[in-house]
Amino acid sequence: MQFSFFPGPITNKRPSKTITLAELMALVRSDTYRAAVEKVRAQATPQAANYHKKQLDYVTPCGVFVPTRLATNLQTHSGLLVVDFDHLADAPALRLQFQADPYVMACFVSPSGSGLKVIVAAPEATTRHKETYADLAHYFNNVYRLPDAEKVDISGSDPSRACFLSHDPDAHYNPQARPYKLRNQPPPKPRTEQQLRQDATELEQHIATVVERLETHQLDVCNDYGTEWLLIAFSMATLGEAGRGYFHRISRLNAKYDEHDADAKFENALKTTRFTSPAKFFSICKDYGLDVSRPKPEKKPKPEPKATAEPKAKVPKKESREDDEDPTPYHPSVWYRREGSIWIKIGKYWDNVAPNFQLYIKYRTEDEREEVTWVLEIKTTPGPPQYLEVPHEDFCSAKKLKTLLATKRLGFKISDGHLDELRSYLFTETDFNTAYKMIRFGYHPGSRVFFFANVALHLDSGQLLTPDDFGIVQTRQHILSMPISNRNKQSRFELTTQRVSFQDFYRTYVTAHLYENAFLPTCFYLFSLYRDLALGYKNFSPILFLKGGAGTGKSSMIRVFTAAFGRKQEGVNLKNKNTDSALVKIMSQTSNCITWFDEYHNELNGQEGILQAAYDNDGYHKSSDTGSIQTDNVELHSALALTSNFLPENQIFFSRCVFVPITAQEKTDHQRQAFFQLEDWQEGGLGCLSVELLPYRELLEKGGNYQLGYNRLYHALKERFRGQSVPERLFANMAQLMAAPYILNIFGKINLVLELAQPTEAEILEEYVRIGEVYIMRQWRIINESKAVAEFFEIIQMLHDQRQIQEDIHFSFKGPLIRLNFSKLYNHFALKYRLTFHKSPPDRDTIQTELAALAGYPDWNSLKKPIRFMPEGDSNSQASSMAISGCCELEYKLITDQFGIDLESKAPRFY
Repeated sequence: MQFSFFPGPITNKRPSKTITLAELMALVRSDTYRAAVEKVRAQATPQAANYHKKQLDYVTPCGVFVPTRLATNLQTHSGLLVVDFDHLADAPALRLQFQADPYVMACFVSPSGSGLKVIVAAPEATTRHKETYADLAHYFNNVYRLPDAEKVDISGSDPSRACFLSHDPDAHYNPQARPYKLRNQPPPKPRTEQQLRQDATELEQHIATVVERLETHQLDVCNDYGTEWLLIAFSMATLGEAGRGYFHRISRLNAKYDEHDADAKFENALKTTRFTSPAKFFSICKDYGLDVSRPKPEKKPKPEPKATAEPKAKVPKKESREDDEDPTPYHPSVWYRREGSIWIKIGKYWDNVAPNFQLYIKYRTEDEREEVTWVLEIKTTPGPPQYLEVPHEDFCSAKKLKTLLATKRLGFKISDGHLDELRSYLFTETDFNTAYKMIRFGYHPGSRVFFFANVALHLDSGQLLTPDDFGIVQTRQHILSMPISNRNKQSRFELTTQRVSFQDFYRTYVTAHLYENAFLPTCFYLFSLYRDLALGYKNFSPILFLKGGAGTGKSSMIRVFTAAFGRKQEGVNLKNKNTDSALVKIMSQTSNCITWFDEYHNELNGQEGILQAAYDNDGYHKSSDTGSIQTDNVELHSALALTSNFLPENQIFFSRCVFVPITAQEKTDHQRQAFFQLEDWQEGGLGCLSVELLPYRELLEKGGNYQLGYNRLYHALKERFRGQSVPERLFANMAQLMAAPYILNIFGKINLVLELAQPTEAEILEEYVRIGEVYIMRQWRIINESKAVAEFFEIIQMLHDQRQIQEDIHFSFKGPLIRLNFSKLYNHFALKYRLTFHKSPPDRDTIQTELAALAGYPDWNSLKKPIRFMPEGDSNSQASSMAISGCCELEYKLITDQFGIDLESKAPRFY
C-alpha cells in the first residue's frame, strides 16, 4: 500500500517519491515536522494558520499520482481512505474511541490541533472510490452519532485530496485493523417504541449478567483506571442514566476505586460518548477471559401431550446446534462439532463441509515483502494433527484450498460463500499468533537471530532455538517463522554437531595455505558475519577476488569458509548461461553470509555491473509486473567472493575488489596434512565457527568499537601511502574488511597474528597495516597500467615453485639487485601462460615497456644490458662467462614489495 509524497508547498503538484503508511506514521510520530506544525498552531487567525499549513509537505494516501496530482492521473490506488474530522468539540475523547474502532488503521491530530485524520483500509475503494467513501462517511456519522458540525463531508471523496503531514508523537497505528467492506445497505426502518423498549431491556439484561460474572470472579477490567476504564464509561453511557450503577459496580472491583471520581468520569462520558452500543465493554471483558455470552432464556415446561390412539411417525429434521451435546462457542453460521466435523450455515440450512476433519489457524506469517501466509492445523479423527502452510491468495479461494487439502487426502466440500463464513469465524472466534516469516538464511537484524536450516541462534541470549512442528521459534519479544527452501539448500545451511574452535581452525588454515595467503580470506569471512553492522557505518561491501591458475588452491580457500554457514557450498560457475535475475536472487538468498561465484571472466556481457551491485549495496531493480510505475527491488545482504584465472580488465570494477593472488602449487607434507584436515572438517560442517563468533557482535557494537577499528586502520593505511596517487577506495576497502577482526583481535577473542602469542594493541595494528599495505600496493600496480608485468612475475613465481626455472640460469642475485635472463624467462612464461589461461600471453614488448617504467627508465633500450648466465642443461661453471644480451637488473625489494614474489626461498611459499 504505497502512495505519493509531495514536498511543500501545496502549489507543488509533482511527487518526489512514494511511501508506505508505516513510513508516514513514523514521520508523524517523529520530530521531523514538530517546529513547522507548532508554527501553524501558534497563529492568531485561521487565515494565518491555513497559510502556514499549506507550506507543509503532504501525501495522497489514496494512491500514486503520475506525473502530477490530478484525479485523472491516479496511477495506482492504495486501497486506503483518509477521513478528516475538523473543528471537534472534544478531539481527545473522540480520538480514544476511534482507537478502539476495529476498522481504524491510523489516527493522528491534524496540523491545526483541533481535528483528527483517520485512515482506513478499504479494498473496494480501488474500483469504487466515491461509493466506498460515502459508505464509510455514513458509518462514522451514524455509529459515532456525530453532530451536524462534525459530520464527515462527502466532498472529501476526491482521491487526489492532500493530507498535510503533522506532528503527533502518540499517533495511533494498527496495521492489523480490519478492512472496511462496502455495505450499500438501505437505511433501516424506524423501530416502534415497543421494539426499542424490548431491545433496551434485553441489552441491559446482557450487561447485568456480565457484570454479575465480573463480581463473582472478582475480576478487575479497569486496567488501573487507564484507557480501558474510559472506554467502559463510554460503553455504559449508551444506556443513559441506567448505566451509572453498572459503571460503579465495575469500577468498585479496582483497588483504586473512588466513588466521586467514578461518578465524575461517568458524567463526562454521558456528554462525550460517541458509542452507539456497549460492544467495547463486552470486547474488553472477553479479552480478560470472561464469558460474555447472553443469558439463556428460561425454558417453559411443555404441556403433556394428549393421549392418542396411535403415535404419529417422527419426521426427520435438519441439523441444528442443539443436536450437539457439547458445541463450540456460539457462532451463528459456523459449527465445529464434537465428532470432528465442520458445518457451515448458508441460508436456512447447515452444510457438512468437512466430514472427517477440523481446520484451525496456528499462525499468521508475514515477510518483509508484506506477503502473508497462514499455518493451518488439520485435526483428523483418528490420527495426529497435520500442518499446512497456505499462501494468503489460496486461503481466500475455495477452489485452491480444496486442491491443497486434497494433497492430504482430505475432501473439503466448500464454496467461496462457505469459506467467507469460515474465515470470519476463525479470525474472530479463535486465537492464533502472528509470526514474522524469514525469507533468507543468516542474520535477521530486527530480532538479532541468525537462522540456520534446522536451528536459530539468538545472539542476545546465546541460545540455540529449535523450531516447533510449525517451523516457529520464539524469543522473548518475537515470534519467527523459519526460512523454507528446497532440500538441497536446507542441507547446505544445516548446523551440524561437529565442534571445532575458530582458533584451531585458523591455525590449520594458515598451515595449509600459509600465513599471508590465509590472512585476508579469514578477515573476509569475519567481515561477512557482521556485514550489516559494517555497512551501517560505511555503506560499501568489498568483494574478495582470489586469482590464480588451475590447481593453485584458490577455490579450496573460499569453499571451506562457505561450510561455516552449515555445510560446504560450491561456487556458482559464471561461465554457465546465468540470467541476470538468477544471479541477483542467488546473491539475495542469505544475510551476513558468503556468496561465492567461480570462474570469473572478462566476457560477462554486462553482468559485471550486477556483481558490482554487491559492493555498492544496491539491489536489482526491474519494472513491476502490474504495469504501474512501481519497480520491484531485490536487496543484497551477503558478502561476495570471486575466484578466477584472470585479472579483471574493467578497472572500475577491480577497484571495488580486495585482490589476493594465489600462485604456488606444490605443498609440503605438513601442508597436505593440514589441507586434508580442512577437507574433513568442511565435509562435517563448520557452522560451529559462526556460532562461536556471532555473539561477539555486541562487542563490536558497544561504544562504537567497529567505527573505532575502521578509523584506526583507514588512517594508518592512508599514512602509509602519503604522497602517492593510490586511490582512497583501496585502503577504505581494506579497512572495511579488517575492522571487525582487528577489534576482536584487540579484545582477545581471536588472534590472527600467530607469530605473537599475546600481541599488544600497537603490534596488532602494525601487522594488520603491514599486510594491508602489501596487498594494496600489488593491486595498485596492476590498476596503474602494470597488469602485464604483474602477470609476468606471477607466472615466474609459479615456475620457480615448480622447479622449472633455476638460479644462475634464468636469474641471479648481485647485492640488492636481481638479474633477469629475460629472453629465457619470457619463453617459459609464454608457454606456462598458454597452458594455464588458454589464451595468448602479453607480448614481449609490453612486458619490457612496463619493466622499464617500473625501474624508472624511459624505455627498454635504456634498461637492457648484457649479463653473464650459465646455459640451460650445462652444469659447467666456466660456461657462466658467456654474456647474454637483452637482460636487465632490478631492485629485488621493489618487485618483492610490488608483486609479492620470493625467488630466494627453495621451499614454496604458497599452497
